[in-house]
Amino acid sequence: MDKNIILKSDNNIVIELVDNFGLETAYKFIEIFGGSQIYIPKIDNISREYRDSEIYKDYIDGLSYKKLVIKYKLSEKTIRVIVNSETEKRKSIKR
Repeated sequence: MDKNIILKSDNNIVIELVDNFGLETAYKFIEIFGGSQIYIPKIDNISREYRDSEIYKDYIDGLSYKKLVIKYKLSEKTIRVIVNSETEKRKSIKR
């Protein structure tokens, strides 16, 4: 199919894709995800997930809660919640 056909679309999402990513990338995106509903997390969520994973790794590597508090500038309660959550997440993945 001719990729230029999407340039004739009046669909707002298609227009945004082409304007922001160019014809080639927009076309590829539509080929892969067209017709489906997808969730794209916000940057903040991706950053938080990465941070939480790093906290868990540091905890497993032996850093104390007190040292994690200093390193990540979070309360001990928050660090404990993150460690417990990451532990549960990993348990459910192994099942």
